[in-house]
Amino acid sequence: MKINYSEWLPCSALRDIVRNYWLFEIPERYNDGQSFEFELMPENYLSIVFVRLQDTHVVTYSGIRTHSMIKEIHPGTTLLGIRFNPWISIPELFSNKQDTMNQVVVCDEPMQFLCRDMLAAFGNNFNENVAVIEQTLLQFQQRFSVEMNEIIKYICLKLDDPDHKIQDIVKDIPMAIRPIQKQFKQITGLSMIEYRNIGRLRETAKSIFFHNNSISYSAMVGGFTDHAHFIHSFQKYMKSKSFKLYYQKNHVVAFKK
Repeated sequence: MKINYSEWLPCSALRDIVRNYWLFEIPERYNDGQSFEFELMPENYLSIVFVRLQDTHVVTYSGIRTHSMIKEIHPGTTLLGIRFNPWISIPELFSNKQDTMNQVVVCDEPMQFLCRDMLAAFGNNFNENVAVIEQTLLQFQQRFSVEMNEIIKYICLKLDDPDHKIQDIVKDIPMAIRPIQKQFKQITGLSMIEYRNIGRLRETAKSIFFHNNSISYSAMVGGFTDHAHFIHSFQKYMKSKSFKLYYQKNHVVAFKK
């Protein structure tokens, strides 16, 4: 019995705002029904997360993470995440991403109320209720001021491509390097180097976990020079110093994109 993880892309009307949706499901009989520790990888995107455990539902912010985080997980828990693109801010919901960095914060009552329709859909079956989720998000888009920075979007999309170097990216922007760096960190919560390093670590691990590719191949495609370079980066950001043991302990299945 294993943990299940899935991802979905949003509709075209939301793709500037939402990176993807993710679903993390822990069977009730996993680990003989006993709670266990799970090490979350670093993350360069903020998520709104709906947590369901039996009849309990709660909405949280899962902030960007500059290092791994150990969380206690209870079998039977299902988590639905809405992963937001790093170049946007929604001041009424979140603006300074550093406020929730390396934290999981329970949303306030107004936010819980706003998400009631999404919670209802989540309580039934997410696969069959994506339309409800997206309709609510489109209402959010109309109700709140969504601020999108085109320069930061351009940089993020370039950094997501391992073939682009930071110095080459900033050369294309008609601004001095320091104001660009300052603006990037203000909006994303991360430096460009942190954003790139965390992103390629996650994409390489995803290639290994979910697509069963070799470490060497995944590291090369992910932008690392070789297998050893990936392992060095993994050990820098993770509490687990052995990728092999981390893989064996936290292996998940049923990945969809």
